[in-house]
Amino acid sequence: MKKNLFKRSLAMMMVVALLSSFIPFSAGAATEVDYTIVSPYANVNWNTWDQYKANLHPHSTVSD
Repeated sequence: MKKNLFKRSLAMMMVVALLSSFIPFSAGAATEVDYTIVSPYANVNWNTWDQYKANLHPHSTVSD
């Protein structure tokens, strides 16, 4: 009987924890955030930029 009570109590605590994770917290919901997207390539001079070739993902038939 005690084992069954423990399992039920544990199941109820897990259900409460799961359901409480879906409750939205309104503490930071009222503030609005302004996101600015900045291009990392805005200051690149493409006329002087060179192209380099590399094999960044090679495969081989040799095993470890």
